[in-house]
Amino acid sequence: PDLPAGRYGLIAFQDLDNNGELATGLFGIPAEPHGFSRSARGSFGPPGFDDFAVAVGASGVATTEIRLVE
Repeated sequence: PDLPAGRYGLIAFQDLDNNGELATGLFGIPAEPHGFSRSARGSFGPPGFDDFAVAVGASGVATTEIRLVE
């Protein structure tokens, strides 16, 4: 409830090797399951901010879905 109103983007990943960082492979491609708010996906790279931005209103509450992809 203390989150100021605005647009936010969320990125999540499953830390399979438990090192606290997103593992990447060749050319920086993620090697662990990862996803963006609104389940946005990019083509040839991450999605643009507008594609995964979530609007948070005056209540400070919002809901989004993040689908992890490998």
